[in-house]
Amino acid sequence: LTDDGIVAMAKRCPELTDLAMYGCYHLTDASVLAVAQHCARLTTLNVSECLELTDDAIAGLRRCAALRELRVTQCDRLTDGALDALTGVRCS
Repeated sequence: LTDDGIVAMAKRCPELTDLAMYGCYHLTDASVLAVAQHCARLTTLNVSECLELTDDAIAGLRRCAALRELRVTQCDRLTDGALDALTGVRCS
């Protein structure tokens, strides 16, 4: 998967509720931000092992009011600050 592919998918699938992008090592914040912008009904997101993601991507998920589960294991560039921005979301 590429950022361009995820951005295109997000724009075409606004009804998306569950998305697993784990292990997509080269995805950047652009992918997560596009999903946050276009997929308002998202309830579950797994970005574990997406090694390029930063706090900005996770903070952008505040737009996803329906988000209830976020998996970010082995996302080494993330800090506790990114997760603190998501009050009300159960993170693992």
